[in-house]
Amino acid sequence: MDTQLAQEAVGVLHIRSVYDVDGVFGRYGFNNAPANLAAMAAAPASQRPARFLRLIKAVSMPDNDTLDFEGSAFGVSGGVMREILGYAPIEPDGSVKVKVPADVAFTIEILDANGRRISALHNNWLQLRPGEVRECNGCHNNQNDVAHGRTGAEAAALNLGAETSGLQFLNTLRFDALGTPITPNMGETMAEFATRSTFCETPGNPTSCAPIAQRQPSVDIVFNDEWTDAAVRAKETSFEYRYSALAEDPAQIHAPTSEACIDPDGWSSLCRVIINYETHIQPLWERSRLVDAVERQCIGCHSRNTTDINGNSLVQVPAGQLELTNQPSDVNNDHMTAYRELLSADLRQILTDDMAGLTDNIPVCEFVVDEDAIPECVVTLDLDGNPTCEGVVDCPFVQQEVTDELGVVELVLVLDTDGNPIPLTRQIGVSPSMSTGGARASARFFNRFANFDAATDTVDHRGLLNVSELKLLSEWLDIRAAYYNNPFDSVD
Repeated sequence: MDTQLAQEAVGVLHIRSVYDVDGVFGRYGFNNAPANLAAMAAAPASQRPARFLRLIKAVSMPDNDTLDFEGSAFGVSGGVMREILGYAPIEPDGSVKVKVPADVAFTIEILDANGRRISALHNNWLQLRPGEVRECNGCHNNQNDVAHGRTGAEAAALNLGAETSGLQFLNTLRFDALGTPITPNMGETMAEFATRSTFCETPGNPTSCAPIAQRQPSVDIVFNDEWTDAAVRAKETSFEYRYSALAEDPAQIHAPTSEACIDPDGWSSLCRVIINYETHIQPLWERSRLVDAVERQCIGCHSRNTTDINGNSLVQVPAGQLELTNQPSDVNNDHMTAYRELLSADLRQILTDDMAGLTDNIPVCEFVVDEDAIPECVVTLDLDGNPTCEGVVDCPFVQQEVTDELGVVELVLVLDTDGNPIPLTRQIGVSPSMSTGGARASARFFNRFANFDAATDTVDHRGLLNVSELKLLSEWLDIRAAYYNNPFDSVD
């Protein structure tokens, strides 16, 4: 037991390589990534699929005597609430060595460079005692019957660490506290070596070197190319997704954690990221967004109400059939409309004939063709020039039974006041743009902010949400998009 770690109320988790799946090299479906562990460890960061580790905590559920809360607090998450403990970088060889709060049940997720889960859900919980250092070889495929997590029973480790002492890992350069190059010991993983070495902006200048310390989590995702030897190839561009950068005015979007934990060196065993939809996600759609002095607030387009240049209130079809308002949902009035629109199947809507409202009864055709993509009605006329459906397969118009003077029942078209047959209506489903399956399963949403096709897209969404906002949405989706992730926040 490490007494210093125990005093911090943490343990340390050491994964030798997340690319080790029951002793077999795995690339998480990225078939263009390097084909073996040695090549992966030597590759530039942009070619490696696994970039960050997310640490997740289960949320304890109070009994009814302590808190009697509604099941709607879970939203569409399937009865799941989760908190995020923090993030840690995955080293080039797939290894991770990071502090974890002690006596806390936690699980892990492997993330890509965007902070989106690429691993399967890890439904097994881990827990470390204060000062405990736990090592595992890698990850486990729950479809395999290979032992996992049992010391001495697992498959042999794929990552054997440094092949020898005295040599840098391929394409890398690390330093001691004085800025002097230092090499790993035989058998050390990169994560182990990182705990006793550092990187320096200027080799030989100790004032440019980062402190040497055991990695601890961060509530933010931060990448610096700490490993690349600049004499071999150019270092890759740094990036960061920070809660402090959600908006220029922090009052517009509240960070889902405390100010102390947001500090770059402020993580402690007590830090938690708790994302509640109404507090942290809904403000994304409502905050002001000026682009070239033009207001691009999300709910300006994704709302059923708008205002013309004269200040008159008008009804509109929400852009993309997606309404992002905070009004109570007609599906569940404990939820805001935007939450259900994003995550639940819905029905397509069009303007009513009087333009005063919306309807989900969509005519199969129309006589005045507009931009709603409903085809023009084609009417068959009888010998007298009257509309008829006689001989028409799948008549698209409303018909009614009429009995003539001889008692014969026949179907005739119902006409409107203009003498046109009335089209049949139908309901058309709209798939949700987000999924509780995670951020990568929500490509319909995120692709809008990554790509634009002028031939098919009406609005260029690129840059409308910043990278920190996209990270917040990604992590919320990856932990199942609960409406609340703290049951006590769900009651007044």
